[in-house]
Amino acid sequence: MITKEIRSLQHPLIKHWKKLRENSLYRRENKKILISGKKLIIEISQKFSIDVLISTENINPIPALLHVQTTLPIIKKITGLQEPDGYAAELTLPEIPLPPDMKYLLILDQIKDPGNLGTLLRSALALGFEGVFITNETVDPFNEKVLRAARGANFFLPIQTLSLTEIFTFLQKKKFSIYIADIEGKSADQVAFNPPLALILSHESEGVNPKIQKKGTVITIPMSPFSESLNVAISGGILMYIMTRPSK
Repeated sequence: MITKEIRSLQHPLIKHWKKLRENSLYRRENKKILISGKKLIIEISQKFSIDVLISTENINPIPALLHVQTTLPIIKKITGLQEPDGYAAELTLPEIPLPPDMKYLLILDQIKDPGNLGTLLRSALALGFEGVFITNETVDPFNEKVLRAARGANFFLPIQTLSLTEIFTFLQKKKFSIYIADIEGKSADQVAFNPPLALILSHESEGVNPKIQKKGTVITIPMSPFSESLNVAISGGILMYIMTRPSK
């Protein structure tokens, strides 16, 4: 393992790491990502190699090809956090293959809010969904705010960005049952869900994409008449829970 020190905010690597955090095109071109937080880095290092560990400590508790010892102002600049814990890391963008016999697939169309996307990824991993397809109109799954909300789920779920045509071609080929979440639909507690199945969630205020509306069974969550709707991350979590429970 190689260790080096960086003390200058003008060092070229500082610009590189900051750009990895802020620019999705730059991430894709370099196939690299910057993550922050000691706990998350340790968890991810169990599965993926860490190229560069960046920390304010002079010891290296996490295996990495390169350890850069630096200052707190530099950690703040590259992570964008006001109170970082002193750890960041650069690693290769994960490319996780879809399982061959996938039963539960989450499809996210036009999800614009990074917090919602991150929460949905975290819920999908926790509730047994085995893959996620996102459309080009959905926020980058490795956006810094998505990463924080997902709590590392991005690194343990296969995530692919596809067009709607590519998505429905896949679903048809694999004979997936398709369920579309919408405020106007059949109550989810009255539906028998038989995998392989796909759940499609769309932008909560704009509603379901017209190109999707008639592609499957529209389902909803039974709610109090005093409630108009649920946040997409909350409704997605509830539906994923319902869909993965054993049929009675």
